[in-house]
Amino acid sequence: MPKIGDRLLRNAATAILGREREMDVLLRCLDEDAPLVVHVHGLSGIGKTTLMRAFAARARDRGAVVIALDCGFVEPTPQGFTAALSKALAGDAAGDAVGDAGGVGAITGAMAGQAAGRGRLVLALDNYQALRLLDAWLRQEFLPTMPDGLRVVLAGRLPPVAHWLTAPEWQGLFRPLPLGPLDAEAARRLAVRAGARNEAVARIVAFAHGHPLALTLAAELAATGVPDLGTSLDAVLHHLSRLHLDGIEDAAVRGALRASCVVRRITRPLIEAMLPGVDGADLIDRIARLPFVEGDAGGLAMADTVREALAADFEACDPNGFRACRRAAWHHLSRAAAVVSESDLWRCTADLIYILRNPVVREAFFPNDAISLDVEPARPEHGDAVRAIARRHEPPEAARLIESWWSRAPQCFSVVLHEDGAVAGFYVLFDPARMPERLLLDDPVAEQWWRHLKENRIPSTQAALFLRRWLSEADGERPSPVQAAAWLDIKRHYLEMRPRLRRVYLGLADPAPYAKVAERLGFRLLPRHRARVGGATCETAMLDMGPASVEGWLSWLVAAELGIDRDEILDVPGRALRLAGGTVALTRLEFEVMRYLWLHRGAVVSRQELLDHVWGLSFDGGSNVVDTVIAGLRRKLGPQAEVIGTQRGHGYVCRMEGVGAQVS
Repeated sequence: MPKIGDRLLRNAATAILGREREMDVLLRCLDEDAPLVVHVHGLSGIGKTTLMRAFAARARDRGAVVIALDCGFVEPTPQGFTAALSKALAGDAAGDAVGDAGGVGAITGAMAGQAAGRGRLVLALDNYQALRLLDAWLRQEFLPTMPDGLRVVLAGRLPPVAHWLTAPEWQGLFRPLPLGPLDAEAARRLAVRAGARNEAVARIVAFAHGHPLALTLAAELAATGVPDLGTSLDAVLHHLSRLHLDGIEDAAVRGALRASCVVRRITRPLIEAMLPGVDGADLIDRIARLPFVEGDAGGLAMADTVREALAADFEACDPNGFRACRRAAWHHLSRAAAVVSESDLWRCTADLIYILRNPVVREAFFPNDAISLDVEPARPEHGDAVRAIARRHEPPEAARLIESWWSRAPQCFSVVLHEDGAVAGFYVLFDPARMPERLLLDDPVAEQWWRHLKENRIPSTQAALFLRRWLSEADGERPSPVQAAAWLDIKRHYLEMRPRLRRVYLGLADPAPYAKVAERLGFRLLPRHRARVGGATCETAMLDMGPASVEGWLSWLVAAELGIDRDEILDVPGRALRLAGGTVALTRLEFEVMRYLWLHRGAVVSRQELLDHVWGLSFDGGSNVVDTVIAGLRRKLGPQAEVIGTQRGHGYVCRMEGVGAQVS
């Protein structure tokens, strides 16, 4: 029998302050034909998640079926999104089980079944900024296939991409919903609800700028004082975060919070890795009670503004401790990525990316800025603009090659668009194994890359990408916002192809503007494989991510950034061993075997696993070649040969602990 208590709990879940207008906009979508998509956006801590949860509860009370996803846990690829949505649909008590591998067609059918006779169907995507790489695909390919009765609510820090507002097909069907500060009365009520009393209420409301998180934090700290009136919101949040940390009497919790600000999600293994000897389970329990920490499927998450403030303070006051925590987190996460199941791989990938400071990579996945340019697969009507850009910036023979690719393989082209839909640039990207060999051989640049792949084979289970060209209408191949948008979109292809992606080849007329960035990312020039096109030279640059694909590459980037690679026995850029007497060069196979063992250090690696990932052989008859390479590595390791141990009957294990102290 329903109880009054049930109604009270439901009422508490849907109670919001100062957001009645926004709630009304969202609820009207349940009854009206438009808009189909509403995009809630605003600062971190402004109350987006609170509004989304209250809306979901009220929508369900009205009979709607609400499928909610936290995009922070969704791999930003079509496969990752459809898998996450399939799982959510299967988990719905009355939903059709479409399975983890359900594609767009299966999801369409499941959603149609959900909507039939069960009220409005709502897809709620929180932390939508984490799906920035998928925005064009969702807008152009996924949503148009969904049942007409579906309503979508997006919530994220960043405002919507302009093409939601300018594309003719979305006119009147999309609505942005900015979430601003609370008004004075709502701010006062929230401060009181959070515990502020008497004269402290007015003081808190005066400086908190109507920001819900700032109001909540300040109400709990009213007795310790607050910043003066007029202080900026960023300064207020930084000050409040530091006060909260300083006000925690338990030194263990305070230390765990400070350490945890360097990672994306707080988990027991990560805390124990960064702070050896602590009771991670107990600390997780106590941290979860703090007002700026929420639990989710991946552990605990601090509010972004608080985490960023604590991290800035930690790095400024104790740079060595800050670096040590990042290094410890890297060691834990890189080992986890080597053994994690494929379904959990994205979580480890995202955690590694968060530790990385390299803006070229990190900004692709944890964006801070709004998007002014959109990237999407090229359509036939873009052909004239693509050809015009090629003719403007390429020598005649090179432009004819671009036109040949357009006529013979237009599916390889993506275009970068201005807000008005005009083509600002393009790039050409493809897997050479999916192209006719004749097409590759007819292009001097692609032919050089194809020859390098033939001479330096990768396992049959791995793949390469050819970034044949990118050009912007205004700047050609030079660095520009168009080039940055193209590279951002290319990261999505990296994710879609992992763990198969091994190499990336690209061509440059002038490598100089990109030299430093490319070197930091692991690209190296291949002088023997430059190509002549007409009277011009195209230089070849190549990135080899190694047998661990994207995860291995990211792990190496973080290691290089933190100086960890200089402490390890394997010199990745130099393809050599670091020993007490200096460096010792490795053959290609020795380097690949040692790198695979190093990436999986501490775990037993079988001969067959090495054959699969280094040689690309699927039979055990070649195990003697593994033994031969291992023997050669041990000879070169000399006194440190015990680094490669043998687990009799199982394979080999790389034991790196303590090696760094012996390395020069």
